Amino acid sequence: MKILNREKMSAGICFVLLAFGALFLLGMSFPIRPPENINVLIMQASRPVELCSNEICAVKTQNGLLAFTIRAGSKFEVGIYKDDILINNKRYKGDYLTITSSGLIDVGERKLKGIIRLRKTVKDNKTFLLVINRLDIEDYIKGVVPNEVYPTWNIQALKAQAIASRSYAFYHVINNEGTPYDLSSVSQNYAGAGTETRETNSAVDATRGEILIYKGKPLCSFFSTVCGGCTEIPENVWVKFKDNFPKGVKCRHCRNAPDYKWQAVLSMSEIETKLRSAGFKLGTLKSIRPSKRSKYGKRITELTIVHSYGSLNVKINDFRMALGSKKVKSGLFKLKKRGKRVYFGGKGHGHGVGMCQYGALTLAKKGYNYKKILKYYYPGAKIEKNRI
Repeated sequence: MKILNREKMSAGICFVLLAFGALFLLGMSFPIRPPENINVLIMQASRPVELCSNEICAVKTQNGLLAFTIRAGSKFEVGIYKDDILINNKRYKGDYLTITSSGLIDVGERKLKGIIRLRKTVKDNKTFLLVINRLDIEDYIKGVVPNEVYPTWNIQALKAQAIASRSYAFYHVINNEGTPYDLSSVSQNYAGAGTETRETNSAVDATRGEILIYKGKPLCSFFSTVCGGCTEIPENVWVKFKDNFPKGVKCRHCRNAPDYKWQAVLSMSEIETKLRSAGFKLGTLKSIRPSKRSKYGKRITELTIVHSYGSLNVKINDFRMALGSKKVKSGLFKLKKRGKRVYFGGKGHGHGVGMCQYGALTLAKKGYNYKKILKYYYPGAKIEKNRI
């Protein structure tokens, strides 16, 4: 074997480095290995919480030492007392305890796979108990999909939902590294193993490890129930979201969906009270008018609230959450004040960002496979198969 000349070797190394640098500058992405586990906040409790398992539970300290075991089928309470974590009124030092079982662990109405981590946290000078479920990310997705869409839906729509949910979860895992949990059980509707179905599990298994990549990075693939005719971009809904996201698209595929059209009536005093309860400082409510609209379907993105002390601008998502998202179902609405009441007439249900779930169902029924559905709602994004 000939020994390479040092100058030639150096030139070769430089060429390789330049090639990789060029690929990086061109925005080409390399396969990303997703995390195997995810930490999901189940609840933040100030009162004792009851747990149970159909198998023996092992309770371990922060150092990994076995504290004690709990018999299969035995209910036990966990909570906080001063700075200690309580299990069946026995106090334990440290920031967290871990509960493991070879079976499912019941927390409230949820039956959970994986392990439970009990972690104390302080908020507003009060100590709370965080109940966190750490589990395989694929098992997590199996506990999400049947609670986000109906298991009876077309398999291609179920597969599209599985990938959107997995991408959303993956994004939060890599962006919340070093924090106690990655997302909460309401970030996506996670209800645990007790809600799994054969149909939705099949969709998750068939797309195992597949996520959406946009401009070389995992996509925070938002989705909503009914877009109302046009999808939205995140920064028009959540002011703090700054990552790249595909543009909105027109959607005529959710017209037959529930809540494609909706109406609501609220009194001025009711709106005033709800806004105050949400933390907005205002006097007597005088008027509400849209102040900013998106170019995507003219969806309202901000409203001006005029009151006896002045006026304030409110982002649409904050306004909907304050009044109730089941009342003001989307930002795609018109409003009119008549006397002491405000009449809303709108389209869609949800924030409207990303995939329209009922639109995806219609496309699946028309023969679109899950890849075409995702391509339609996330233009420019690619599905990448990762090794798990």
